[in-house]
Amino acid sequence: MQCSPKPRENIIAAKRAIAASSEEDVNLWILPELFSSRYVGQFEDCRNQTAHLPNHSTLLAEFKEVSKKAGAAIALPFAEVVDAGTCYNSLALIDKNGKVRASYRKVHIPDSKGQASPPTV
Repeated sequence: MQCSPKPRENIIAAKRAIAASSEEDVNLWILPELFSSRYVGQFEDCRNQTAHLPNHSTLLAEFKEVSKKAGAAIALPFAEVVDAGTCYNSLALIDKNGKVRASYRKVHIPDSKGQASPPTV
């Protein structure tokens, strides 16, 4: 999947690709890391990051429906904003019935120069 700098375009492209594969024998989709947003380290002011990120609850709800319709599990990476200034590079595993079976939060996010920043705990 080729990603655009526009998050909504990437979300639409992923949903189309998954829907198109529903006639094939696809059991699991693994989407590119943070396909629905830019890397958080690219923001000049991380305190304003929420203005640039899709709502992760809405994104999860959308892809839970997509997984049910396609009958395939999805490894869904997303930027998870839990409060002002705290953002995680997260991943949810959604089963073919649209249920979140597992989630994972990385504790580091690369900064804009590609270096790992200290963990936010």
